[in-house]
Amino acid sequence: MNPVCGLDIAKDEVVATILSDNHNKETRKFGVHLDELFELKKWLKTNNCTKTVMESTGVYWMPIYASLEESDFEVVLANPRQVKAIPGRKTDIKDSEWLAYLLRSELVKPSYVPDATLRSLRSLTRLRATLIQDQAGYKNKVHRILQLCNIRLDSEITDIFGKSGRILIKAIAEGESLDKALEQCPASVKKNSEAIKASVMGSLSQADLFQLKLCMGVVDEFERKIGDLDSQIVKYVDVDVVNKLSSVPGVGFVSAATVAAELGDVSRFVDEKSVCSYCGITPSVRQSGKKRWNGHITKYSPSAV
Repeated sequence: MNPVCGLDIAKDEVVATILSDNHNKETRKFGVHLDELFELKKWLKTNNCTKTVMESTGVYWMPIYASLEESDFEVVLANPRQVKAIPGRKTDIKDSEWLAYLLRSELVKPSYVPDATLRSLRSLTRLRATLIQDQAGYKNKVHRILQLCNIRLDSEITDIFGKSGRILIKAIAEGESLDKALEQCPASVKKNSEAIKASVMGSLSQADLFQLKLCMGVVDEFERKIGDLDSQIVKYVDVDVVNKLSSVPGVGFVSAATVAAELGDVSRFVDEKSVCSYCGITPSVRQSGKKRWNGHITKYSPSAV
């Protein structure tokens, strides 16, 4: 059996233990900078060790995994819960040594790790979701400012952050004529001109105007950044997969790209039930005798990968 290596990864160091087929072991510590990771890979190759294992804790394992992966090492990512559930560990054994023992004994169930392209797509779609959430916070602040000043524009316009809404908010913030602003709006908005003008009769103080302009500026900046992200997401998607997902009513291109990024290789799922379980939309069920309890669905939390 070829040597195997267990890696215990911390923020600033990697503890590596190589177990050889003659039960010899060697443990060394390495830093996490590129030159130090090069020394780790050199040490592994010197010992003819091409198979390694590490736990998926935090985010510190990610650059180590990527570095070993691109150098053609076989890297097994272990779920910490599964590792802790395996009995037989002695109290004085190092984490890296225990991982190596488990790998050599074939007791580690490898976690799914998407390829580099899919990992990039995941990071982009997750960042987009974060920007959308942050943008929504500033939109809510705009709503609050207008409501506190008794400006009920949202009662007359479906989306105050649409084209017409932005034109009218800009006119309010800049003290411009509402009649001129309404002339730039489509006919569907113009026909409600009187109701719209009545809804914005409230007054804003200088502090309110400053906050309104600032929040709208942040909303617009988020809009630009989200657009930049969308142009990057297009570069990483599998067009065939996204087109199939987009054929579902109500699923757009970005939503399809997000679903594809989070699910990854769907062949790893046995059926639709396992997909629902992975996504956290399967309610928990407990049964004792003839009594049955249906619990809440789990809240989906994306993995660290």
